[in-house]
Amino acid sequence: MLHSNKNFWLLTLAEIVSQADNHFRTITVAVFTFNLTNSIFITALQFLFNSIPGFVFSNYAGRWAEKVNPRLGMIVVHVVCGILTLLYPVMEATWAIFLLNLMLALAGVFGNAFKGVWLPRVVGTELVTKANGIRTSLGGVIDLVFPIVGGLVILWLGTFAGFVLDSLSFLLAAIGFAFVRPIDRSTSELIDSTFVDGANAQLVTETAWSFIKSRSDILFLLIVYGAITFSGQGISVVFLPFLESQFHIGSEGYGTVISAFLLGNVLSGFILVKWGDRVSIGRFMIFVCVVPFAWIGYMLVSNFVIMLALVVVDGCISIGAFAYVQSVIQSKTPDQLIARVFAFFMTLHFGSEVLGTIVGGGIAQLLGFTPMFLFLFAVTVVIFMLSGLISITTVKSRHCHKE
Repeated sequence: MLHSNKNFWLLTLAEIVSQADNHFRTITVAVFTFNLTNSIFITALQFLFNSIPGFVFSNYAGRWAEKVNPRLGMIVVHVVCGILTLLYPVMEATWAIFLLNLMLALAGVFGNAFKGVWLPRVVGTELVTKANGIRTSLGGVIDLVFPIVGGLVILWLGTFAGFVLDSLSFLLAAIGFAFVRPIDRSTSELIDSTFVDGANAQLVTETAWSFIKSRSDILFLLIVYGAITFSGQGISVVFLPFLESQFHIGSEGYGTVISAFLLGNVLSGFILVKWGDRVSIGRFMIFVCVVPFAWIGYMLVSNFVIMLALVVVDGCISIGAFAYVQSVIQSKTPDQLIARVFAFFMTLHFGSEVLGTIVGGGIAQLLGFTPMFLFLFAVTVVIFMLSGLISITTVKSRHCHKE
């Protein structure tokens, strides 16, 4: 049982500390960059560097996660991040800040790969969904609270104190990871290097893809998740100007919207803990189909409170989709392939974010908000339908071969 699994709670606590220091760093770096450059554009641009490494290097990270003890990997990643964070205060050039952002984001990519491999070894595949639900709920609470805490720390103590606290949090998380033990000690040992020796990033991708193609359920979920992430990101990057246009409110309303979305994050975790084991892929799809209509609702409603309710629903299902797909991958993928398939999943995630940012922002800028909402709605629905057809066709084809 999870409640008596001390290693799971220690792992979760260490991840919460790690997640909290990410908020410290995000806010501190934004304030530090703006104070240094006095440029809104450059301050916004540095956030893009958080997604690029995930899209480019996730497959490489998956390869290494197969070869390295995940506990050791998490410790190294967090120690490196703690050291790099302390370099920010001495940076005086914009390119140096961008370089540090890239290095920290790259370390985060490897951290995600190690986490994807580690959880099933700590709780067992049968409890992965509930475990991810608990982590999602607690993570949502951290997302709600720590941006405010980080802002207050910087306001009262300054950016240097923010960087120091961020670095200490990384190191504290590393200490926590050091004490986590898997259920089966043998699974934490290095995997036979002959399994991946000589492989390059392309081979890793092809190996993951060959497995995904053989599992219509995972393929279906990945396609659906990619569609949600693509369209959701396209909407989120223009939501602030949309609020100003639709409701004539600015940053204060945007902050409320973010809180509503994060509240949905917390709710999704509770739902996964309570009913996650009962959620079949069919039921999952029913819930997911609500999201595109919530996006259309943003465009149609004129009451801000109703729109906030739609945001809560959007956040609950969108974040819940990430946790659910992650759980399916972790529970149904052979241990030797989890890192590769999870890396493919993260590549899809970051790639969808980058593409969604470009497409959503571009359409909104050139044609307006209404065409953007309609386009993203249509794309998402079409992808849902195509993914369903692909899944049905694959299942029927296999059934015919068996006969």
